[in-house]
Amino acid sequence: MSGQSASNVLSGSASTSVEERMLANTELATSAFEAYYAMGSERTLIILESQTRIPFEVLKQWSEVYAWDERIRERSKELDRAFEQYYKDKTKDIRNRLIGQMEGLLGEMEASSLGLPFHVKDVNDFRALAQAYESLVRANTLATKQIESLKEDAPVSWSDLLGSIEDQSLKRQE
Repeated sequence: MSGQSASNVLSGSASTSVEERMLANTELATSAFEAYYAMGSERTLIILESQTRIPFEVLKQWSEVYAWDERIRERSKELDRAFEQYYKDKTKDIRNRLIGQMEGLLGEMEASSLGLPFHVKDVNDFRALAQAYESLVRANTLATKQIESLKEDAPVSWSDLLGSIEDQSLKRQE
């Protein structure tokens, strides 16, 4: 049957039985295909027959003449391409937002670097810089809290602050 064209199969003889009229109904064939496609990986013509009440032989002929399996493979490829493009776009968006955040971080670090020069040559430099910045922020937060509470053991210098932050980090890791 697969070698026959749709017009040869659907034209039939002069007598027009219900089955032959169904075969010639392209709108019904299209809606049957859509129902078949919607079944997903569990699709079978037998289940489609029970759902649509269209005779199995008619469904089988439509499936062969209109190449339903090939159409399903093509749709799957299109969906895969669309998902891949969506994934690429989403990944690009996330990357661009991260780059924006890193640029903001670098700008903020530059503005509060106390005139100390720093250069980022690779990812490891950026990590080290981010960790140093995080330590600086924690030290600044700690200093602010300690100064506000007027504790006597408040750090006097930035190195005291960084030292106390490192001590707290070591205690947390233990």
